Amino acid sequence: MDKELQRRELSWQNCLSFGADNASVMQGKHQGVAHYLHKEHSDMYILGCPCHLMHLAAQKACSKLPASLDELLVDIFYYLDKSSKRKQSLQCFQLLNGKETRKILKHVSTRWLSLGQAITRLLDQWEAVTNFFESELDKSRPKKNRTALHPTSAAAKATSTSKIRSHTHSSASKASSSTSPIKQKKDFDLTSFLFRQNEVAKIAKDASDKKREKAKAKELHTQLSPSVGLIKPVNKVEKVQQLMSNPHVKLYALFLKAVLPIFDMANQAL
Repeated sequence: MDKELQRRELSWQNCLSFGADNASVMQGKHQGVAHYLHKEHSDMYILGCPCHLMHLAAQKACSKLPASLDELLVDIFYYLDKSSKRKQSLQCFQLLNGKETRKILKHVSTRWLSLGQAITRLLDQWEAVTNFFESELDKSRPKKNRTALHPTSAAAKATSTSKIRSHTHSSASKASSSTSPIKQKKDFDLTSFLFRQNEVAKIAKDASDKKREKAKAKELHTQLSPSVGLIKPVNKVEKVQQLMSNPHVKLYALFLKAVLPIFDMANQAL
């Protein structure tokens, strides 16, 4: 810097202020650029980036909130980013909710001015994204739990079971009627015995699965967040679905949407 000022025939005494970001390499009191400038001109005014300072203050305040919208935006974007099938499914839910088929914007934490645009887009597509992740969560459940959401499939399964049972009994009766009268006595029926054993094993397995699911649900409900009321999620899809379904999280998003233009105004003024 000294050589450049000498080349341009400028004096350090003519330098009134210096503006830069708040990194230690620029604003450091011992080895930063600000320290070197004060050595050359002690009355020089050093100014850090006010937008960066405002962002750090807001980021510190948002860290006290029970839900992180930054993480929510990042999780949604990367869940859709590499899958054309998921993007197509989201577009279907957008059309069902009467919204334009627009993608979820990427938020980069180091570029704080991108947060407002990303939140605005998410709020516009809130219902469609919520329905999409509810559908994805349903797909991740075991098949026996998914059939409970579709009564037609459960009825079809019950009908097919009854048909199999009646077919087994009819086959057994035909086999017994085809034998001679001398052998028509109460012999051990292996088919019906195996059928009953399978039925008993199935009932026992269903009861054991239900008991295990109740214990798991009880354990999750004991880990509630008192401020928002979120259950501790098992995976990323369940985490996003819980956040999107919670009215408090949407309220936080609306609050940030209203506040973030202040940062834009400050940035344009500078």
